[in-house]
Amino acid sequence: RAHAGPVCLARMAGDERARLAVPPEDHVHEERPRREPRRLDEVRVQYTVPRRYQGYPGIVHGGVIAAMLDETAARTSMINDRDRFMMTGKMDLRYRKPVPVETPLTLIGRLTRDRGRMAEAHSEIRLPDDSLAAEADITLVQIPGGYVPDADLNALGWRVYPDEPDSQ
Repeated sequence: RAHAGPVCLARMAGDERARLAVPPEDHVHEERPRREPRRLDEVRVQYTVPRRYQGYPGIVHGGVIAAMLDETAARTSMINDRDRFMMTGKMDLRYRKPVPVETPLTLIGRLTRDRGRMAEAHSEIRLPDDSLAAEADITLVQIPGGYVPDADLNALGWRVYPDEPDSQ
């Protein structure tokens, strides 16, 4: 399937600024904090966590960190099929450094294994200096039929958003 440029998946936490980028097969993104070639099994988002999600003063609540890692990893299963819904079966989470609020973060999710009904992904949160703040290895399982609501997924925010013109 041909792509005109990168696409983005649903916005996290209701924040209009957060976008998970899914690289198309023929696109290489020039501005990468880690200066790696674009991977076809990867999603990325640049996100600044608002102060209202702090646990201790100035530090993002650990549950919010876990949710961001979980969501980022789960989106890797949608890289080749945006209608593929999987849920977390197992999550191994490691907090490496405090994650500050109101600081630009890079969230990265990589699909490490895909077996159809089950997949494995690794996700991480990187600080502005590219140091690793938190990471998770997640086992994803296909959601059994009938559990995904027969709702208007676009109205719920589950749609592909084109990247903003200045990020291409």
